[in-house]
Amino acid sequence: MQTVAAFDFDGTITTSDSLYHFIRFSHSNWVFVKGAIVLSPMILAFKLGLIGNQKAKEITLKYFFGGFTDAEMQVKAQAFAEQRLPELLRPKALQKIRWHKQQGHRLVLVSASIEAYLRPWAKAYGFDDVCSSRLEVEKERLTGRLVGKNCYGPEKVARLEACVGPLSSICLYAYGDTRGDYDMLALATYPAFRVFE
Repeated sequence: MQTVAAFDFDGTITTSDSLYHFIRFSHSNWVFVKGAIVLSPMILAFKLGLIGNQKAKEITLKYFFGGFTDAEMQVKAQAFAEQRLPELLRPKALQKIRWHKQQGHRLVLVSASIEAYLRPWAKAYGFDDVCSSRLEVEKERLTGRLVGKNCYGPEKVARLEACVGPLSSICLYAYGDTRGDYDMLALATYPAFRVFE
């Protein structure tokens, strides 16, 4: 039986939300502050449950990255993965990732964060696969929309099964820290919730 270790990223491997830090990394303080002010009604609507997480994410992505070329995004994402992400990582999570790698387990990163910076980070840390939210590109420019669904909740299970096959046929270690991980954890052989904090 194949053994898979599926890790959520934000809050599980990292100490905080990586998209927030990516936006800060990619823009000046003025642009970030202006964006926070412009987007504040949307943020409030999200916190009140008036709009879903996918809609809120797409509005944010469109504001900060809409119109960027795909090449520009890849450069910023690679730099962020190399320069900023290492500061956000939890040592205990990295230790567990190394342990799974030593055991020969298949490592899969399953995250609602964006693929642009997760993929280079995951490759550097020995992951075999990345299941995450992807940015839509039209005519080589970002639209601000996601390709398909935000990789959150039930979508994490769907993406993971598309990658490794039915979860009932594997030995699954799953690591998460929020309700967005509940569906994946519920199907795991060895679920682990907030074990690296």
